[in-house]
Amino acid sequence: MVNEEYLDLFINESREHLDNLNNHIVALEENPSNIEVINEIFRSMHTLKGMAATMGFEKIQILTHKIEDLLDEIRKRKIEARSDIVDILFEGLDLLEEFLDKISSGGEVDIDISSVIEKLEGYRGGTKSSTEKKPLKKYRVIVHLSEKCQLKSVRAFIVVNNLKKVGEVLDIKPRIDEFESENSGFEMRISLSTDAEKEKIAKIIETTPEVSKVEVLTEEELVKKETISAKGATPKAKVATQSLRVNIERLDTMVNLVGELIINKATIKEVVRKYNLKELEGPIAIYDRLLGDLQYEVMQLRMVPMEKIFNRFPRTVRDIARKRGKEVDFEIEGKEIEVDRTILDEIDEPMIHLIRNAIDHGIEDPDTREKKGKSRTGKLKVKAVREKDHVEIYVEDDGKGINIDKVKESAVKKKIITEEEASKLDEKEALNLLFRPGFSTAEKVTDISGRGVGMDVVKAKIERIGGSVEIQSTVDVGTRVILKLPLTMAIIQALLVGINGEIYAIPLLNVDRIVSVKKSDVKTIRNRPVIKIYDEVIPLTKLEKYTEKESKDSYSVVVVEKGDKKAGLIVDELISQQDIVIKSLGEMFSETKGFSGATILGDGRVALIIDTASLTSEVE
Repeated sequence: MVNEEYLDLFINESREHLDNLNNHIVALEENPSNIEVINEIFRSMHTLKGMAATMGFEKIQILTHKIEDLLDEIRKRKIEARSDIVDILFEGLDLLEEFLDKISSGGEVDIDISSVIEKLEGYRGGTKSSTEKKPLKKYRVIVHLSEKCQLKSVRAFIVVNNLKKVGEVLDIKPRIDEFESENSGFEMRISLSTDAEKEKIAKIIETTPEVSKVEVLTEEELVKKETISAKGATPKAKVATQSLRVNIERLDTMVNLVGELIINKATIKEVVRKYNLKELEGPIAIYDRLLGDLQYEVMQLRMVPMEKIFNRFPRTVRDIARKRGKEVDFEIEGKEIEVDRTILDEIDEPMIHLIRNAIDHGIEDPDTREKKGKSRTGKLKVKAVREKDHVEIYVEDDGKGINIDKVKESAVKKKIITEEEASKLDEKEALNLLFRPGFSTAEKVTDISGRGVGMDVVKAKIERIGGSVEIQSTVDVGTRVILKLPLTMAIIQALLVGINGEIYAIPLLNVDRIVSVKKSDVKTIRNRPVIKIYDEVIPLTKLEKYTEKESKDSYSVVVVEKGDKKAGLIVDELISQQDIVIKSLGEMFSETKGFSGATILGDGRVALIIDTASLTSEVE
């Protein structure tokens, strides 16, 4: 029975190596002579093979070994990294991904690898040369593990197992079962009898994760080294920081606990205010500051770089472009930008869809581009940018763009809008038709086929996590899709407002401004009340139906925005701005429109969180 802790470590590290392999094999296809790329591919594949052998996954070990054989042919220049060769390498990686999926789900790991093995062997050219048997030498191998290493015994086991492939392991100090103790340090010494050269021995070990240094010494070299050390060398300072893999469920629990503390803080503040407890104001201020620091640190633990999903895109772009017979130059920026892990999980599918649309329906085929005076190779760029309290992701192509007239024509044909409505739409409003659910059923013979396919799903997914989507396009210049995302979904800043005796929360990220409006300033356009602010017409809405017979002479209006749309929400009272913990409405109320969740206030009352996307969609 495999230890669950080790199994999780194997799965996570194997997925990281597969992402690395996907990216570097794409790079190898673009530049087959880049020896650094080839060596990096070898390191990842060899480590993957070693880990599979350690865990006892024989088929993965066999498959990775056969892939290594083919890569060796490429490294020795016996064959070129042509597209058909790269295809079979990717087929092998996809099979390895399938193995990991089966292992992580606990299912039967019984996958047929014979056809892929046959293809891998079929591409190999030449035979292995026979070598004369070399005399055995005895070495002392000193392995230094990184002081950040958390599972020393696992790493030690992998090192020893790999060394057994090139020789006989005579002695290990400390023993593997002793290596996990605090007193054992981070160095292990292994006596090895082998005919392999020093460089090969070191290379085998260096591929093991968290190995910081390897020394392969003869007995004479070891004695000399220890003599010099005995005379007194200055010891290196220990690294203060360490990393640790933490189960995401534990992080979620921590966030929930911090959320409860925030709710409790609001309760205490309410009691202090209600009973005018001046002596508690100081301790409460300290508590508030410490809780703020704790909240920040906990949220930072959940932040992961965009590269976690961005690294998958080069392979996706390569496969789609190759299938469609197009040439695409792909560029990524902002991989280091960090967002909440839950948000990253949600945007993976929408991003893949946008990339597929850009290649399939945006970028023209090489001959068409050449006739237009463009480069035969299209450009596709994915860029992430941090903007204060949110992140923006751009998916840009230099393709044919979107023909606004044909968008309108298609929408009218499908009875999404009337001809009269279409004639009144400006460019932005016409592009927003692509988000209409019915629009994705466009016939494939139209020039805009596909650009709207599934865009309603993309919009729904992004808005469900508090984000927004905007499309910008120019015919024969290209298209840009902008995703605006919050940094986190768990704890947000909100504006609390009173409406009809109830308290509601509006995410501060979506608040544009707050204005006081006189009744005389309210006008009516298309049977809808609107106000004008700095030459901008803002439609008004209310949680209950608005009438012109309202008794008030002036209103407080919170202007909310979602993407390029704005709406003014009439409120009775502006209460405060504070951190709130988002709670799900549950399955029973999941279909309730107008609200994205709920939060608990300091006095124990529940406040609904207003869905700003619903408000702005009402004013289309």
